[in-house]
Amino acid sequence: MPGNTSPLFSRIANMGITTLTTGNSDHTGSGANTVILWTADPTNGGRADSAIAVPLGTNVATVLRIWVNNGGAPSTIANNALVSETTMAATTISEVIAQSVTLVPLALALPAGWRLLAAVSTTIAAGIAVTVAGGSY
Repeated sequence: MPGNTSPLFSRIANMGITTLTTGNSDHTGSGANTVILWTADPTNGGRADSAIAVPLGTNVATVLRIWVNNGGAPSTIANNALVSETTMAATTISEVIAQSVTLVPLALALPAGWRLLAAVSTTIAAGIAVTVAGGSY
């Protein structure tokens, strides 16, 4: 049963964390280098508010892609829907200049067991840490 119903708020935080390095030029979410980034509560579902992407060092430019998956096999194209593409600029590691943080707004209320998948379009050296901030109903 949801924690609140009018309006509907999350009852507990639900975070997802991954590091992406290996490229995936697939635009369907079914590629081998696509990872599960976040999973909604298996009973009541949840809300994914945003993703935060931070380069971990020197990388070439790439595209961060995020898909919604209906809880089925990600390898089945019909189970996935692309919801976000974000350009991640080339970066150079520095001890005196901060890496840029990219906020990806999502605002997705997802049914029980649905997931977010993520991948980068090109292989990058240091990787990008991606964190989803959300909650479970």
